[in-house]
Amino acid sequence: MAAAADATEGVKAVEGQCTYFSPRSQRLCRGPALPGMPMCPVHMQKRSREVSTGAGEAEQDHAAQPPRNPNDKQCSFFVRRKQRFCRMPVSIGKVFCGEHAAAGDNLDGFRQRTAQGSGPAGAERIPCPMDPRHTVYRHRLERHLKKCSGKPAPLPEYHTPCINSSREPAAPPDPKLSLSELSTAELRALIERVRAAGEKHVPEIPVSVADHPVVRAEIERCQGEQSGACTHLEQQASLIGNMEQRGLLQHHRCFVEFGAGRGKLLHFVYRAVGADATADFLAVDRMRTRCKFDRFHKASVHSRMERVLIDIEHLDLKKVPLIRTGRFPLVALGKHLCGVATDLSLVCLANCPSPTERVAEDARRGAAAGAALTAVEEHASKRARLDAADGGVMIALCCHQVCTWSGYCNQQFFSETLGFDSREFKLIALMSSWYTCGTRAKVKDAPESTQPEKDEPEHAHIVRDESTTARSGLTKQEQETVGFTCKRLIDIGRVLYLREKGYNSRLISYTARETSLEHVALVATPSSPL
Repeated sequence: MAAAADATEGVKAVEGQCTYFSPRSQRLCRGPALPGMPMCPVHMQKRSREVSTGAGEAEQDHAAQPPRNPNDKQCSFFVRRKQRFCRMPVSIGKVFCGEHAAAGDNLDGFRQRTAQGSGPAGAERIPCPMDPRHTVYRHRLERHLKKCSGKPAPLPEYHTPCINSSREPAAPPDPKLSLSELSTAELRALIERVRAAGEKHVPEIPVSVADHPVVRAEIERCQGEQSGACTHLEQQASLIGNMEQRGLLQHHRCFVEFGAGRGKLLHFVYRAVGADATADFLAVDRMRTRCKFDRFHKASVHSRMERVLIDIEHLDLKKVPLIRTGRFPLVALGKHLCGVATDLSLVCLANCPSPTERVAEDARRGAAAGAALTAVEEHASKRARLDAADGGVMIALCCHQVCTWSGYCNQQFFSETLGFDSREFKLIALMSSWYTCGTRAKVKDAPESTQPEKDEPEHAHIVRDESTTARSGLTKQEQETVGFTCKRLIDIGRVLYLREKGYNSRLISYTARETSLEHVALVATPSSPL
């Protein structure tokens, strides 16, 4: 401690700079101090941690004392992420609020494990085992766990582990691979195999750019905005226009948007079908989001709207109440449904019985339970009306590099028809990103602003790996072509999977490449009634 004190002799602090002395560098920190504070944000947080854990006592004699909140009625814990003190109130004589008392010492270095609020003197607060973001008294832990808001919610009835993938529920995720693991010879050999497979199996993709008046009115309204909103609206207009051309925007349908987010695409479908239409709408997403468009559906009399929070991998669609009690064929849609989520959605759709099968099953259950004959006849009548019903698929494809072998919907096509194993499938998925990064600048060469310009293509965050470019022996244009072929090979497997399930499926280019680098969509209508 004496040696540390001697080290600071002759060291003069510069006004406006941090006063923290670094023993390793043997000098004061050169970072700018916060206004009115002796240290920079980094060392204020460091000092706060040292005080909380009792560490750094050897330095406390020569380093500045930990800063205290100028407002003695508020907590003195410095929140580094927000670069300010916690604003929670403290009890009389306390330094930290109840949330920060679990790891808090007072400013004199004496260990503070006293009660906050109404707890008895000397009571200890510990992080909650279910949600460490808040604390609880140790002696009240058992009672707290029964009502803690961080308690995991019970799994819904439509949650079935890994029902839409080939992965075992307890199995770890697929191992990560990198193209850097391949030698130059192996990489070039794989490229040649991909080219040969592409020439044989990848057809020319027709251009089908459409429009719809419902979305066009929204585009005209936001024309003057300097954002990417119009870019997304142009794509949504084309998707909905293509749905209308193929007869997918009709009454008596259940529209399911996978990866719904705020549900804007589903909302435009709702408006395109008609607010007075008899239809069901289901939004599927695994995360909560704000500003959802679901609120616009609440006033509808003839349609029903429901949102489920679940990973598509575990979604048993036939058990969702809206699907189970509904009698409409399913129309699956999604805008830029990333990678494996597309495969999981297709399998999820295929695993759901058709309306005819659902009605027949209800009739069998009703008869087995001794239901009246009229009820069985009513089910049979519904079944007859649905024999001519159609469903479909309209999904804008995206981010093939995150596809996984366990989640891919047509492993047989890749392994038997194309002759690629699971490891090569993942490498092909990684090479698919060459199509969307071949002409993009490096991040360090990009403008400082991270806000996308109005005309900037999507997925511009993907950056080219220059080392792989050199080893592949390809020009940028050739590498983009290989990346495009990799994407389409994965997509052709999806097309064939849907054909096996009774759909007429194909790929279309639904928007210009200048609008979106991911400009291909998967379209399907049933070749036989659902």
